[in-house]
Amino acid sequence: MLSKHSLLLVLVAFMLLLAGCQQAGGAAPPSGVLASPLPPEGPAPPDEAEPDQAQSADSPTAEPKPAIASTLAKNEHGYARITVPQLVALRESADLFLLQVHFVHEWEIPDTDLFIALDDLPARLDELPPKDSLIVIYCRSGNWTQPAARFLAEQGYTNVADLVGGYSAWYAAGHPLLDRR
Repeated sequence: MLSKHSLLLVLVAFMLLLAGCQQAGGAAPPSGVLASPLPPEGPAPPDEAEPDQAQSADSPTAEPKPAIASTLAKNEHGYARITVPQLVALRESADLFLLQVHFVHEWEIPDTDLFIALDDLPARLDELPPKDSLIVIYCRSGNWTQPAARFLAEQGYTNVADLVGGYSAWYAAGHPLLDRR
């Protein structure tokens, strides 16, 4: 019989496997989309703001959305580290290039522009947008984004950010993923 400690470890491993590989109920994702069973957390999106705080994009008097990308604080390596709520805000307010660098192309955030495995990044720089474009990098857990972001900053890219926690954090916050397996 398993000890309490061993049973707890098996249970935690099983829960992590379920959280990362299946949607609630264990059913396969419909048509390539992993719909998160978790409700979105955090503040309401900007499009749900009070009427005096936001104007409709269809309104002739609507002003362009501010580019909040320029307000991202860069670390000593020349890139920003952003959270899922920051990525959501950036996707709504800025023109960005979403780059996945995980070694195996399994899952991705919708509207990802390009997948390049981290090891292939140096040879494929010509596929990236201009060096002053906002490039947000992610992988499964965030471990590979930091070396990728640092590399791009060293190559002269001036507006690079990495997503803390990767697509696992995106999914855990209640956002969908696309199945690319």
